[in-house]
Amino acid sequence: MNSYVLYAILTLIGLFGTFAVIPLFKNLLIDSNVLRPNYKKDMIPVSMGMVFLPMIIINSIILSSSFASS
Repeated sequence: MNSYVLYAILTLIGLFGTFAVIPLFKNLLIDSNVLRPNYKKDMIPVSMGMVFLPMIIINSIILSSSFASS
């Protein structure tokens, strides 16, 4: 039972981290003027995929520490 609670907490930390980091990267790209037009000619930030790298690193550290402790 405790492992399910731990996995739920880790999932919530990962989701919170992702939703907290995405606006930071988006604002960074907009402020840096890294924008390109999309098919509607709206200017959108490019390279938003780089937000996944820090979150993968953070989540893998959390998961590896949880597996090491169990």
